[in-house]
Amino acid sequence: ADAEREASALREERDDSRQRVKLLEARRQLGLVLNSMDDRNFGIAQRHLDRSKALLDDVEGPSEELRALSKALGDAPVVVAGNLQKQRAAFRSQVDRLDELIELPGSVVAKAPPRQPNGDATDEGGEQ
Repeated sequence: ADAEREASALREERDDSRQRVKLLEARRQLGLVLNSMDDRNFGIAQRHLDRSKALLDDVEGPSEELRALSKALGDAPVVVAGNLQKQRAAFRSQVDRLDELIELPGSVVAKAPPRQPNGDATDEGGEQ
């Protein structure tokens, strides 16, 4: 009986860990959306966005907030634009929201300035 309880507890822990890995990978993919947008690789950014959404959709028993975030990601495709400030801010907001939902202590990506295609950081106005 004790062995069965322990085995059951270990299976539950394993399943919880798998769900957390999906959330963390979804978070990583969403961060890569921002990097790809900064590099003006819009197709790659969309691919990362699609992967992030798919991972969130694959989480078992998601909260209403997680479902809403996944829907928002599906409703906000990456759009080729000269000025990415609004779109970037929306994705940064989603990164922050996902960090809150998976209880990450602060979003490093959300606070990083946009990168120029050559890899240099800029401020929000685009000046170096």
